[in-house]
Amino acid sequence: MVAEDAAAGLASPLTNQALRNQARDILQGAEYQAYMADKPKPGDDWLSKWLDQIGQWLHDLFRDHPPEVGDTGGKALEQFIHIGFFAVLVFVALVLLLALLWWGYTLVRAWLAARRRDNRLPVVTHADRQALQQSHCDAAAASLAAGDYRQAIHYLFLAATARLVDDAVFAVSDVMTGRELLAHCRLEATSPDLATALGQLHAIDEPRWFGRQEALQTDYAVAQSAYEVFDRQLQCLQPVRHGGDAKGAA
Repeated sequence: MVAEDAAAGLASPLTNQALRNQARDILQGAEYQAYMADKPKPGDDWLSKWLDQIGQWLHDLFRDHPPEVGDTGGKALEQFIHIGFFAVLVFVALVLLLALLWWGYTLVRAWLAARRRDNRLPVVTHADRQALQQSHCDAAAASLAAGDYRQAIHYLFLAATARLVDDAVFAVSDVMTGRELLAHCRLEATSPDLATALGQLHAIDEPRWFGRQEALQTDYAVAQSAYEVFDRQLQCLQPVRHGGDAKGAA
């Protein structure tokens, strides 16, 4: 019979279409679909292995320390201590992982924010600073000619800070307070006279411009002297970079 069945199979070979039909029937069959549904995904292998290891550890723990009926201490207590210790380790590991992820996220967010902030900063050239300084000096001379010593002193202070104020606030430096301007000015540590002269200008300007103290001609003379010292010290400095542009005297 086997020989006859084999001979019959050879006599009627399956065509390619018949083979394709059989393969399609197998792939669309309920058994194959159930097998594919139960088959673990490649991405779940590590999780399933990790869960299997935890289950094996718990199985070994219960096998080596089986709880006894009526036992309120001893082996039962030791067993629960092991389980609690393992749970604490898992919790600590998760907390450390979350803390590490959050730390990395804050670093990336700060880096992106700095990049966006740098890209938004205006480009202030050395020529822009010189032009603003000269404009304030001209305004100070005009105020002096008009007898307005208060405004003349303030323009001298603005002329000094125009050379050192940060790029981010350069466009609005004329409407900032003296303390705000000093906070945004980066003075050279190697030139204490520069900082002293600018501080003296601020000390003369603040109580007269923002306060009610009267500005006299002698006050303007002191401010003019401090500004000349400031300008000479600035001329002696090499061009330095603040923000994205060279600052300092030419």
